[in-house]
Amino acid sequence: MLDKAGAGKYFVDLAFSLLGGFKGGPAKAAVLASGLTGMVSGSSIANVVTTGTFTIPLMKSVGYPDYKAGAVEVACSTNGQLMPPIMGAAAFIIAEYCNLEYFEVIKAAFIPAVVSYIALMYITHLEASKLGLKGVPKNELPKFLPTFVKGIHFMIPLLFLIFELVVLRHSAQLAAFRAIIVLAVIIPVQNIITAKRYNMTTIDAVWKSIRQIGDALISGAKNMMGNCWCCNSRSWRNNYRGYRGSLWWELLRKPLKNRHWQPYPGDGASNNSHLHRNGFPDCPGNSNIWG
Repeated sequence: MLDKAGAGKYFVDLAFSLLGGFKGGPAKAAVLASGLTGMVSGSSIANVVTTGTFTIPLMKSVGYPDYKAGAVEVACSTNGQLMPPIMGAAAFIIAEYCNLEYFEVIKAAFIPAVVSYIALMYITHLEASKLGLKGVPKNELPKFLPTFVKGIHFMIPLLFLIFELVVLRHSAQLAAFRAIIVLAVIIPVQNIITAKRYNMTTIDAVWKSIRQIGDALISGAKNMMGNCWCCNSRSWRNNYRGYRGSLWWELLRKPLKNRHWQPYPGDGASNNSHLHRNGFPDCPGNSNIWG
């Protein structure tokens, strides 16, 4: 949702205003921009799409070969999954299946994430020195203070999320939900202020906000498909023993395999005594299959 609101470009501009003028500045700015985007994204693909469209052409413009520019962006964006507070789907699965607070996962991931980005910054500096590259001229860089103030409202949901996770110690699901609500309020306010500034109607700003929120929810649902698949596959594996004695397993098995129901392993039955007269099992060992 932050990306749809324009936070991705804000983080890129902020990184370039700070590091763009140094040796190999676009690559260093790509590292910082990917780290900032990774704090709110948790998806390496979304990170590449958000920052790479800006950073890769700029890296090529100062002398980086195209394959090295792409490699820098991919490495930075992939590490964005490690950057708290919003990390990849694996972090939420770790917290769920290890019965840990999400804050504990954040504490464990923070130092490795920071070290990985420091290493990437150093690598890009060595590569720029080897290639003899320079930074972007200062007159072509955005000013830091106006750039920072222009998008400072994007920090509100991020700080609110950190407050929910670190201070209040709420679950990741509740903290993310409340941060989404805060951002859903910020987006219309931002669009209405922008509309007033450029003499646009309030109705247009409201419809734009609805479209942005809708697109963000759709993108978020698509990004969560991998997480849902991991959780469901794990759940199926854990409940496989129970499903083999369930009505649904029997209904799915019989059309595919035209044979009699085999006794459930370990139930001590050598015949089909656990089946009802209609041929369906009475769910041995899985009394809570329906709830």
